[in-house]
Amino acid sequence: MAATALTGFAAATVIEAIFRVDLLPPPQMPGDLPDNQAFGVAGAVIGLGAVVIMGLLTASVSRPRLYFGWSMVGVVVVLTVLPFRWVEGIVPTAFTAALFLLVSMVAWATVSGVAIRSIRPGRTTRPVPPPPPPPPAQR
Repeated sequence: MAATALTGFAAATVIEAIFRVDLLPPPQMPGDLPDNQAFGVAGAVIGLGAVVIMGLLTASVSRPRLYFGWSMVGVVVVLTVLPFRWVEGIVPTAFTAALFLLVSMVAWATVSGVAIRSIRPGRTTRPVPPPPPPPPAQR
């Protein structure tokens, strides 16, 4: 969650400072935050959402990393396409979409990395083979 917040904050700062592009702020943000802080908060929310999704999948399905990957594909697509619904101009929209793409990919990578190390596959019990037959008697 902190990695995604820091990525959103740093990427928004770099885009606004180097490329001189005014990003489209995420809608429904509390208060009057500057763009870099708004994207930091949005990154934290995306990271928290990814953690919650992985936690729910871990508790409910047998292969949580597989389902998490597919759900994150949907999240990445939605977050990347979403800025194009806020028609403002192609350059700010494209940079905002790239920023959302970056933040959601960081969330995906960090949560998947933690899941790989912490989720252990369940043990399967193998049936015990029957003992071998006794050797034939010699006469």
